[in-house]
Amino acid sequence: GTYEGQEGLKTFFWSFGTTWEWWDLHQGGLISTPANRRDMEHHQSILRSSPFVVTPNTRLSIVSRGGVGNVTDVAGQMADFSGSSSSRQGFLGVAIWQKATGQWAVSKRRTEVNQDMDEEITFGPDELSKLVGLEVTIDIVDTFEGFWGWMMVKSLRLEGTCFTGEVRMAAAYDGTAGEAGDEECNFHGEVGLRSFFGSLGKPWEWHPIYGGGLMNTGEFHRDLSHQKSILRSVPFIVTESTHFSITTRGGHGPLNNVNSKEAQFSGDTTGDGFLGIAVRMVLTDHWVVSKNRSAFDTQDKDEVMTFSASDLKQLVGQVVTIDVVDFFHGLWGWIAVKDVSFHGPCATTQTNAPPILTTTTRPRPLSTAPPLPLVPATTTESLTTTDENGNCIVKRTEMQPSLYCFSVMTESEIPLIAEQYKRKISIFQCNDYNIISVIPMPIGIDACGKPEYTWLNDVEGSRLGDLHAGQATSSFLNTATFILAWDTLLAGGKVPRNDWIVKVDPDCVFFPTRMRWHLAPHTGIPVFVKNCPMYGIKLFGAVEAFSEPAIAIYTRVRDQCKAMNWQGWGEDLYMEMCLVQHGASAIQDFKQVGDDRCTKVACTDSSVAAYHPFKDVGSWMHCWESSPK
Repeated sequence: GTYEGQEGLKTFFWSFGTTWEWWDLHQGGLISTPANRRDMEHHQSILRSSPFVVTPNTRLSIVSRGGVGNVTDVAGQMADFSGSSSSRQGFLGVAIWQKATGQWAVSKRRTEVNQDMDEEITFGPDELSKLVGLEVTIDIVDTFEGFWGWMMVKSLRLEGTCFTGEVRMAAAYDGTAGEAGDEECNFHGEVGLRSFFGSLGKPWEWHPIYGGGLMNTGEFHRDLSHQKSILRSVPFIVTESTHFSITTRGGHGPLNNVNSKEAQFSGDTTGDGFLGIAVRMVLTDHWVVSKNRSAFDTQDKDEVMTFSASDLKQLVGQVVTIDVVDFFHGLWGWIAVKDVSFHGPCATTQTNAPPILTTTTRPRPLSTAPPLPLVPATTTESLTTTDENGNCIVKRTEMQPSLYCFSVMTESEIPLIAEQYKRKISIFQCNDYNIISVIPMPIGIDACGKPEYTWLNDVEGSRLGDLHAGQATSSFLNTATFILAWDTLLAGGKVPRNDWIVKVDPDCVFFPTRMRWHLAPHTGIPVFVKNCPMYGIKLFGAVEAFSEPAIAIYTRVRDQCKAMNWQGWGEDLYMEMCLVQHGASAIQDFKQVGDDRCTKVACTDSSVAAYHPFKDVGSWMHCWESSPK
């Protein structure tokens, strides 16, 4: 996307410290200091962009004009302007701010000494590579006073990732406001609403009556029988601050809610149907919380339907959509959407409306879904190829999203791992894998005829925790084992080249292809999966899935996490506490694993990706063979 001109730049940027104003000089741009104070003392300030997630293809360029500050680089510094005055030792330039750490990760100052000449400041994929998968902003920083002590932004071009929604801040932040934690994304008018919504069942059309809105039924068919339909938003992740309101007009259906119902829209409307708003969990394709229109005395009044953070609390960490549902016909049997106000981190809301779908192409629930298109039907058998010297090497699967799977093996689990390796199943169907054990030992012969060894993790054996003694788990107190295991994995170099890192217990019957179905919608953002609804919703250790951006966070803060008071915790709680405290988000997926200690699932249920526990080869293989392939 290219952002230029007053309107274009102001939809992408907002101000910290002082308001950046439009100035017509030099063909126009946003400037932090008034014309008569450009070289004088003024408030430090930041012009901050809307947040976005860096991809391997992201590049950006900013056309600027102004002076040159004395500070050459602010990378590694906290984005702290404190509302104080500029100084001679200030910075004039562009910095990329990492939301999770609050620090500028990379920066470039202006170098053009002639304030009457444009300068283009660029950041390419190589310079942004360490930020891939992370949420960032573009900051235009002015902390300098002196000769030509000002900076103007004339245009910005962002490639490889785009934010196309409108971001509107209530006011310029002062020095105590910190980061923009509660953006307000507003969608109104035909273009704005269509950027956020797409139709299911039947196209929703723009009607100018009553001030205009998207409506399922024509003006002359509003009260008659018509096809059920849904106006569905783009998907987004619910956070603790997410809340929204939708301005509607229309009637009132007799059905109060559609909670727990499958998001099914086929067939015609009924006289006892639902007319309102429902929040749908993408993973299960069911509505979780819903509200019907309550205004039934007149269709000529707007009704603002609000879903608070408390209403959405049970969905924190989940990928959801907002569905406007019309299942009702009768007197005033219609609903129109006029305006959406969405609060929360807007970075997870990519405003590209989904295509109009028919009932024959409707997404099915995960339990019956085929492999996603981004998981090609590639053989999972290891193949051989040769390197530049003609040496045989093993070529592993290229299925996406890519999984780096590992197990920590004890002596009693050697037969399980040996059988899985021999059959090339379980973690040996992942894109990369490793087995970690207390001694290096061969687990089998690879496709090139070479022995494949475990990685060494020399630590004292684990013991069971005791809940009655005040410990947080009755599982093995194996935190020290896995802290060392993570150190080993991070030193091995395979983590950055994979989308997900998945820890699998050897006694867990695991199907990587199904795991890809579960993880694909969340790829590229710093998340981990809570997979057990018991004990307050937990990350249960039989299978643990972490996105690569989440492990990138752990890599940076692991020394701090090791200093936590983790004695008495299991390793799953250690990772959960570490990541949550340092900016990663938790998503919930209670169909990821069937575990006897949490939610037991039969091996014949193909909707889950793993089953646990099966501690001997016979029972493990029986479960694997009985599960549909």
